[in-house]
Amino acid sequence: MKNYLNNIVLCICFLMSVSMIAQVKKTKKLSAQEQAKVIRQLSTMQVMKVMKLAPRKMMPHRKNNIWVMGTSTINGHWAKPGANEVKTYNEKTTSQTYTDTVLNYSFKSYNESALKSKTTRRRNGILASHYKIPKKTFSINNINESERRWMLDDNVQAEGLTGMAGKTNVYYFKKIGSKSLIAFATNYNHVIVTDTLYAPAGILSVERTKRNYIKIIANCIVYDSPLLPSSVTTNKTDFVFSAKSIIFKSKYEDLSTVELTPAPPFAYEDINIKIHKDPYSKNEITLMNRLFIIVMEQIIDKLNSNIDDWEKDKLLTEFQTYRKNKINQEHKILWNDKESQKRFKELCAEFDNLADHGFRSKRTIDGIDILVEGNIGDLPEKPFKYYAIPTKATLLPVKDPVTGEQNKLGNLYYKATGDSKMTITIETRLGYDAIKFAMAKQALKKKGMILENNPPKTVMSISEQPLKAEGSTIGSILPISNQILRFEIDLPDENLSLLELFLQTNNTFDLYYKENQGQNEAGQKITIEIPEEISKQLDLTDLLNEFSIIEINALTVTDAILITSNLWPVLEDTGEGTLDYIEISLEFLFDDKTVFYQPERFSSYSVNGSKKVLEFVKYSDNYTIKVTGIAYYEFGERTIIKDNIFTNNNENIILQESMFNTNSLKN
Repeated sequence: MKNYLNNIVLCICFLMSVSMIAQVKKTKKLSAQEQAKVIRQLSTMQVMKVMKLAPRKMMPHRKNNIWVMGTSTINGHWAKPGANEVKTYNEKTTSQTYTDTVLNYSFKSYNESALKSKTTRRRNGILASHYKIPKKTFSINNINESERRWMLDDNVQAEGLTGMAGKTNVYYFKKIGSKSLIAFATNYNHVIVTDTLYAPAGILSVERTKRNYIKIIANCIVYDSPLLPSSVTTNKTDFVFSAKSIIFKSKYEDLSTVELTPAPPFAYEDINIKIHKDPYSKNEITLMNRLFIIVMEQIIDKLNSNIDDWEKDKLLTEFQTYRKNKINQEHKILWNDKESQKRFKELCAEFDNLADHGFRSKRTIDGIDILVEGNIGDLPEKPFKYYAIPTKATLLPVKDPVTGEQNKLGNLYYKATGDSKMTITIETRLGYDAIKFAMAKQALKKKGMILENNPPKTVMSISEQPLKAEGSTIGSILPISNQILRFEIDLPDENLSLLELFLQTNNTFDLYYKENQGQNEAGQKITIEIPEEISKQLDLTDLLNEFSIIEINALTVTDAILITSNLWPVLEDTGEGTLDYIEISLEFLFDDKTVFYQPERFSSYSVNGSKKVLEFVKYSDNYTIKVTGIAYYEFGERTIIKDNIFTNNNENIILQESMFNTNSLKN
């Protein structure tokens, strides 16, 4: 009986295991082979649902053909476009930014092709070798230089170019645009020399009797789609390209090497042409130097003409670019081309004499005065920078000593001893009328230039000077930086009429500055602007109450502390750059109350604005001073490390580098 039961249990277990195995098989994923077998058994429509094709990257577009970029599994190739691919391609053409990639092109060298094209045949009973492609080598000393075009638009039309027999005819173009057409009417040897060739460009041979040789030498070919050389002659035309670099302007970003291998076709060939390449060697570089010298001549002519300052800036930069970066000055190139060497030296000397003549570092655009920073000799490595001269000064409020709220116009020190006297300090930030600044910025942008913010001390410097209202000196202007001005005003007892006039009725003052490019002193009328949150609560009938008041008389116990900035004017190693200003706030912690002061603003070490004596009411003998603040730099800012506490035994507060944390870069 026991054995019988055991057998029953075994049978049940076996049946359960079979069932489980079947379930496992049902859930097992199909192998790749099994999937392929299934797909083969499906209809075409079903396959399209199972396999969704990934979009192809294509370029260029030629009639009914597209060039499909390569992938890790498929090489680049011509293909028929899909239903939506041409539309997609056109959309990318008009909307997507190009990515520049160096494109390698691999054609047979012209002379190499000539060598390999020789045939051996019998003529008059004698075996002889004959070339299908005639070998061509041009001598730099046997050329005819003709067309010189450079200040034309992209659409160059140069038709019916003939040249001279027995010479290599050279034609110079600064640039050849993608809509250009250049056509040769003779079967002489022709050479095009251009700084930049924008492909596709049309280059046509119309001679009908003999085989043509046309060479294109380019400093750079910017490839958008294949070139379009063609010939109407029944005899072949040999087009030979020699370029220092070829830039592939892709409609797609971040193309991989795989996608660019093989590269899209460099040129379209028809039955009447052959495409070759030659090295970019000594002859080619010499001719390119001659083109660059022609361009430099044209720039000099333009600089001598009646042009505006902004156009002149661009021409100055362009000349220096050709002079320093494009002319090949190697001994075997320029210096062996004696005539070019002589002309290059003459042009450089003429430019150096001409460059500074009539150059204005101060200009006006759309009603805003502009200062230009930069040296012609430093172009193009250091381009010109453009700064607007400030037109307004926005008042910077200080803290209410009691509440700590930043809502007071400034500090007022009242000395009720002898001849009563008030001393007022007000700080402002220089800036611009937002609308005018935006208009000037847009106007410069149209000219291809950028309007920077806040001119540095290298462009304009501001010295301590009188502060005047209605022709009367009411105080002095102390520059903390090129952005921050401190007004120090001494007034007779409660005589605030001039101050009221200054702040409201005649809210302007003259600011004198030195233009460092020319060391000329000039003046600018500045408008005082009070922030809206302050002006809406401003009570001019009780002006004293709008200041943070420190009253000094026989009944008050006062003290003073000297605050000194010891910060370096420039931090190069750590990346902050030039120090603009330091802004600190003080909290005086007495036994039974806290008094808030400022913010106070300081310049760098040992210049105007680096020191200030701060008088305060001493409510108790025991107190501490808590210092917080930020140092603002050209490329970032540094915050004072917490817990900078000074005691009543400290007569000086020195702002040291060690008090500030590491750079916090600006966005």
